[in-house]
Amino acid sequence: MSRTIDRRTVLKGTVAAAAMMAIARPAIAKTLSGSGELVVYDGGGVWGEAQQKAYFEPFERETGIKLTRNPRVDVGAVRASISAGSPRFDVTILPGGVSPSFERDGLLVPIDYQWFEKEDLDGFRPIPAAKFTCPHIIYSLMSV
Repeated sequence: MSRTIDRRTVLKGTVAAAAMMAIARPAIAKTLSGSGELVVYDGGGVWGEAQQKAYFEPFERETGIKLTRNPRVDVGAVRASISAGSPRFDVTILPGGVSPSFERDGLLVPIDYQWFEKEDLDGFRPIPAAKFTCPHIIYSLMSV
């Protein structure tokens, strides 16, 4: 089965999830096809190059959806761009401490997890995927 979708549908389904670009690539490309463009967060430098090769290029090739890479900007600029109705990114990475305020203020779109394999969702440990966010780049965790 193949699905054809537009940019808005992709946004609704994958806003924070394509922060998934820091996790093992889920099965999105198996059934997703479309056109248009998504503006995504680019980590810059070597990390940005790695994102390009590991995630962006395969995603574009397998789905037909073009990704435009934008560099990191201050969280306040991201918040202001969303509030102004002209989001700087379609998909970005937010610090975990900032995400709850973005959710509270209605600045995030729920992730449609139908695009994920159950095994991929189960792999989010120790922090599970949530309605508006999924974990990414966990580099330290302290338990007391």
